[in-house]
Amino acid sequence: MKTRIVQHHRCAGLTTLEMAVALFLGSVVISMIGMTLSSAYGVGAEVQISARGNLEVSRVLDTMARRFTSSPRIIAFNDTSLLFQEPVDHDSDGDIVDSNSVVEFGAEDNLGWSYEYLWVQTGSFSESTHGVDVNSDGDEGDLFQEGGLVLRVVDSSGVEQGRNTVAGAGVVLQEAVGSTIPELFTMPFANTVQIELSVPISETRAGLVRTEVFQGRRLITLR
Repeated sequence: MKTRIVQHHRCAGLTTLEMAVALFLGSVVISMIGMTLSSAYGVGAEVQISARGNLEVSRVLDTMARRFTSSPRIIAFNDTSLLFQEPVDHDSDGDIVDSNSVVEFGAEDNLGWSYEYLWVQTGSFSESTHGVDVNSDGDEGDLFQEGGLVLRVVDSSGVEQGRNTVAGAGVVLQEAVGSTIPELFTMPFANTVQIELSVPISETRAGLVRTEVFQGRRLITLR
């Protein structure tokens, strides 16, 4: 008589406990990957907005500074306007002096004309709305004016003969009543012009808007 031996094999599937452990470990791994990607995403956004801000400040300052390489003279200035003239060959004799050896000043080769860097208000900028402390006074309750910069050409009577945009609307901030910010134009020393910019830059990521204000300063010695 033969005896049959019946072998019992364990089911190849996972038990409920093993499945729960696998799901838990999987969720932990996914969470860690999500946190890593989120962190990298945030760092990427911060780098991008910083690069944009510094580039815009440098671009505006460089554009304005190039106008002061021809030994100009300042006619008048205040915190939002700078009026100046540069040497011109008004009489087309190949030099920049008249018959008495006096330098001829003007703009666009016209004697007596002037250039003017002018800040033009286009709106307002609220710290609380943008979530930024522009003047680093410890709160986000200040209100500033925002606007653009143009280069005007005016004749000897003060009538505008042309203008070019240097910085578009909403690019440069200025102070409002009770909210201080560096003045755009100053002359801290003899034969110098100081330009000081406060430029807000916004970046939108995943529906969220982040704003930072970048500041730049350029001290120019008039030759």
